[in-house]
Amino acid sequence: MAVVGAAFRRLGALSGAGALGLASYGAHGAQFPDTYGKELFDKANKHHFLHSLALLGVPNCRKPLLAGLLLASGTTLFCTSFYYQALSGDTSIQTAGPVGGSLLILGWLQCLPSAVEMEVQAPPGTTIGHVLQTWHPFLPKFSILDADRQTVLRVVGPCWTCGCGTDTNFEVKTRDESRSVGRISKQWGGLLREALTDADDFGLQFPIDLDVKVKAVLLGATFLIDYMFFEKRGGAGPSAITS
Repeated sequence: MAVVGAAFRRLGALSGAGALGLASYGAHGAQFPDTYGKELFDKANKHHFLHSLALLGVPNCRKPLLAGLLLASGTTLFCTSFYYQALSGDTSIQTAGPVGGSLLILGWLQCLPSAVEMEVQAPPGTTIGHVLQTWHPFLPKFSILDADRQTVLRVVGPCWTCGCGTDTNFEVKTRDESRSVGRISKQWGGLLREALTDADDFGLQFPIDLDVKVKAVLLGATFLIDYMFFEKRGGAGPSAITS
C-alpha cells in the first residue's frame, strides 16, 4: 500500500501542476464563447486544484487504492466536462459532470480512515498509555495518551514519508502543538539497504525529565510508525532498532 500511496501522491502533484497551468491559460490565453464560459472554467479549475491536493492525502485513507481511483476518475470526468463546455460552448458531454461528482463524493468518504490505536502495557497486563492516530488529510498525526486516556503529547509527521537520502522526522509536540519537545526519526540507511532489506534504524528524542511511562508510550509509537509507514507488508513484523 505504501507504493500505491506514493503513486497517487505523484499523480496529485502532477495534477496540481496541470491545474496551475490551466489557471494561467484561463487568465491570459483562453478564448471563451461568453461570460458564463469563463465562470465555468474557473469553477472547474478550482475543483481540479482542490482534488489534486486531496490525492496527496490518499496514503492516509482506509483503502488508498480505492480512494485514489475514485478521486482521480471523478476529477477527470467532472473537470474535463466543464473545461470542454467552458471553452467550446458545447454541452454534449455535460452529463459526465454529475457522474464525476458522484465519484468524488465516494472518494471523499474513503478519505475518512478508521483510527489506529495501540495500547502500551508495562508490565504485561498493566496499561500505561495509548497511541491514537488522529485523522488529517495530508499529515500522519498521533496523540500520546496516558493511562486515563488524557492527551499528553502529539506526534506530527511529514506529508511525504518516503525520504530519499535524508532522515524522515516525526516531531513530538506539546498537547496544543505549539512547540516541539522531541523527535522520532526514521534514519536513512543508504540506498542499497533501503531498497533491498526491511531493516530500519530509528532515533527517539524526548525531554530528560519526561515521565518514564510517557517515554515508554513514545517507544510504542515508534514501533507503530515503523509498522504503518516503513514495513513491507508480508514481512515477519516490525524490525525497528531504536537508539
